[in-house]
Amino acid sequence: VEWNSLQDSLWNDDSNTNDGQRLYRVSVEEGAVVVSAENVSGRVQSHRLTGLTPRTSYTVTVVAISQYGVGQRAGKSKTTFTTRSSPQVQGIIRDLLRTSRTDFVYNFSAVVDGSSDWPTATFFYYYSTDGNRSFSNENATAITIDIGGRKQCYVRASLVFRGNVFDDYSAGITFVTDSRIPRDPGLQAFPAARSVKLTWTTLDFNDGDPTVVTAFSISFVGIRSLFPPKNTTFLEVDGLTPGTTYSVKASLVSKPPRGNDESCACSTVIFTTKSLAPETKVQFQVIPQVVALVLSWTALDTAEWNSPMNRAYTVKWQNSSGSNSSSDLPHSATSYTIKGLKPYMEYNVSVLAKNDIGDGPAEYRVHRTLEAAPSKVRPLNVAQLNLTSIHVSWGPPKHPNGLIRGYRVRLILLGDPSSERIRNTTETSEIFLDIKGNTDYSLSVDALTVAYGPSRSKVYTTAVGGCCHGQSVSITPSTLQVFALETSDANLIHQWLTVTCEANGFTRGMVNWTWNGNDIMPGFGHVIHNNVLEYKIHHIHSVPQNISCEVDDAETGDIYTASVMFQSFQKPPTPSVVAGEVTTNSATFSVQFPKNRGTATFLHVRYSGEKTVTLPRAPITSSNEPVVVDSLSPGKTYTLSFYAASDDGIVSDYNKRTVTTKESPEAVTVRAVSDILHTSAHVEWNSLQDSLWNDDSNTNDGQRLYRVSVEEGAVVVSAENVSGRVQSHRLTGLTPRTSYTVTVVAISQYGVGQRAGKSKTTFTTRSSPQVQGIIRDLLSTNRTDFVYNFSAVVDGSSDWPTATFFYYYSTDGNRSFSNENATAITIDIGGRKQCYVRASLVFRGNVFDDYSAGITFVTDS
Repeated sequence: VEWNSLQDSLWNDDSNTNDGQRLYRVSVEEGAVVVSAENVSGRVQSHRLTGLTPRTSYTVTVVAISQYGVGQRAGKSKTTFTTRSSPQVQGIIRDLLRTSRTDFVYNFSAVVDGSSDWPTATFFYYYSTDGNRSFSNENATAITIDIGGRKQCYVRASLVFRGNVFDDYSAGITFVTDSRIPRDPGLQAFPAARSVKLTWTTLDFNDGDPTVVTAFSISFVGIRSLFPPKNTTFLEVDGLTPGTTYSVKASLVSKPPRGNDESCACSTVIFTTKSLAPETKVQFQVIPQVVALVLSWTALDTAEWNSPMNRAYTVKWQNSSGSNSSSDLPHSATSYTIKGLKPYMEYNVSVLAKNDIGDGPAEYRVHRTLEAAPSKVRPLNVAQLNLTSIHVSWGPPKHPNGLIRGYRVRLILLGDPSSERIRNTTETSEIFLDIKGNTDYSLSVDALTVAYGPSRSKVYTTAVGGCCHGQSVSITPSTLQVFALETSDANLIHQWLTVTCEANGFTRGMVNWTWNGNDIMPGFGHVIHNNVLEYKIHHIHSVPQNISCEVDDAETGDIYTASVMFQSFQKPPTPSVVAGEVTTNSATFSVQFPKNRGTATFLHVRYSGEKTVTLPRAPITSSNEPVVVDSLSPGKTYTLSFYAASDDGIVSDYNKRTVTTKESPEAVTVRAVSDILHTSAHVEWNSLQDSLWNDDSNTNDGQRLYRVSVEEGAVVVSAENVSGRVQSHRLTGLTPRTSYTVTVVAISQYGVGQRAGKSKTTFTTRSSPQVQGIIRDLLSTNRTDFVYNFSAVVDGSSDWPTATFFYYYSTDGNRSFSNENATAITIDIGGRKQCYVRASLVFRGNVFDDYSAGITFVTDS
């Protein structure tokens, strides 16, 4: 403790500081108890207080003592302080850092109590392995010492304060270094698909020094631990997952016969089990459609893949003719649609999982697509049974597309639609009676599955003749062989057609063949033989052919005729394609054909990009057909194939074109909907920057627009296009107290832009303000003056917090305004008068009379 020395004049005595009669008394109190009081010379100004208790609060007081007694004391004569904690090194912790089995490196750290009260204290270490002290690390709380071999060691740590070592504030540790610590077990792994063989070196630690193995374990990190016998050198572990990486640690703990310190050696090995092909069958479901099969399945668990590499699903399908197709999908897929199938056809379908090793097992199931309308029936054959009846026959459709449930046969007298006769049959022939001779009839047949298919038609002219004897003539074509000739005539097709004429009921006669009305062999007749005549025709041009067989009855002179119409095959010409306008979701093309289109009757278009789509075929009506391909996605590249087809399904070569759709404008951010009334509101949005329109235009040329659409629930109630230069729009025609969603999208020259969550917001209109009526009450009267109170009944006023009432009244035809910000008024009307009072709602300073009510009355006489 230190104090200021008193000046001589302040001692109030007859002495001086040097004669020994002047003293200072230094007393120490703990609470109210004086624990020490010492007198010291009046010549000193400080004193050391001793014998105090750690971490204790004290008050020290200094007073002067002269020959006349003890001096005065004041607040400045004393002060309070707290002692520090007792410094103590409680112990030393030793850790073995590393060893080469002969040299040992140890780390020592001291545990200290009260060090926070001794910020200027440091540690002082010394250690000894041979009786001589070696000092080290004089300003550290931990040291690392390399001790060679097996030795008796001593380490001591002391606190240092103000340069003095206080041994009473220290601690030490004595130990013997381990003679042996465990060797690295040398763990190795030999994995299979579902197991691993682990090997290690013999657990021999003695080498003449009795170190004891206390524990040995094999642990699969994060999974499980195993404890093999200490006298083994291998372990086989099964139950593992193929294609999976494992980390395995072998831990060996030993304990020497002297001391309590254990030593540990560890060895870690990381291995991956061998991969296998998936072994789990993919369970899938199929929903059939007309030209597609929709497949879905449950995804495999990670462990079921048996490998982390190249995981995928393969969908395979095979039609009844043995044609195979497949598609690979990412391992995250759980569905796939097989498109481009034929109606009512069976397909063998499977879904399998595969990885880098191979394919997993597959379950094949047969599924049939749904039915559709059939194609045309095969060409019609007409035979006249007699002068008043004909026999019509045909073959089933080439493509039934389902179960044929019957046929519809029409017979119409050319030029007389009212003469139509319709027959429904399940057979492939029909007989019509009451036929007129030498008359043109139109015959048509269409087949029925779930719907009727296209009709096959034919015009037939009935024969002329006299009496009939039940004779009949029919003609049928048989196998048609077609192949192209190397000739300058592009329309010439080499064909072999065997035509058979069957004449029944004739005893004798001659047969003449005609081809498109011309005799095949003029003046040459063929004698009927076994009622059957055959003629082989070749070099037929690709134009409609009418082959007729005429039989001349030698007895009656009647002529019976049968004919068949057919058309040879020809490959349609390849169309040329000129690209037109391309937008964000469509592309326009001009498809051109030569003037002589040959057999080209239908145009087909397929395109592929995100998906492959075949557009419905379109009839070719001119040499320049416009084609619009829509439902495309913005900013995508598509490859389109154009080709022509004939009635018989013969297609031309493909003409392919590649187009990239335009980008649509980016999404607009709706900022707010404000000024919401009961039938209108104001919407505001952020203007799109030029670069976000994704077009070749600018805001001032009028091609940029914003579309503001309003929906009530899922119904669009309004949609308006406004200039791309504005950033707000007034919505009108709304319904009171109704929730709406307003959406703003940008429209460029290339189409409607994108929309996102920020492109729309929801708001609710206010209720419809209405003054429903006025209530009148007579307050008081003196029989000549009348005081009335009027109050309005209002609907929806809670939605109009800024609205007020506006009243006027009249007793003489002139309006008198009153109480412009009240919901009720009191009017004093003198005498008997005709009166009118009206109340209106006021909003924004305007009076809306349509939201008001009035009352007319006569005051009491």
